[in-house]
Amino acid sequence: MVTQTTNKRGFTIVELIIIITVIGILASIGIISYSGYRQRAAKTAADSTVQQTKLKLGEYFTDNNKYPVNTAAVTSYLTSIGQATLSSDMSAVVAGGGTYSASPGGCDNSASNPCTGYMITVPKAYWSGGSTDTDIVVTP
Repeated sequence: MVTQTTNKRGFTIVELIIIITVIGILASIGIISYSGYRQRAAKTAADSTVQQTKLKLGEYFTDNNKYPVNTAAVTSYLTSIGQATLSSDMSAVVAGGGTYSASPGGCDNSASNPCTGYMITVPKAYWSGGSTDTDIVVTP
């Protein structure tokens, strides 16, 4: 008489729970890391946009001895010099809460009241910055 033995292989419920827990922990670490990556990328993109705009505004000032009066004048200038993508990016920054303000306050670029400075500000809320982040502020 031959006895047949069967080896049943598989995982116990405890092993499955441990595996599911480890997978959950790794997934949560991945999600947190991805979120931080997206925030850093958005901040870098915003900073790059305003720095490039600063360079173009320097060229504008060299040609005109004054700065544009408002955001519309900045985006119009950028588009006119073939920088449509930068113009679009700057518009997106402003739509997201960023500001462009010419100075001195109330300047209108008339002969007696030229805009001799500006400030571009991108709030940290634009890229969902943390409590240690600061707004991006660019001046000439």
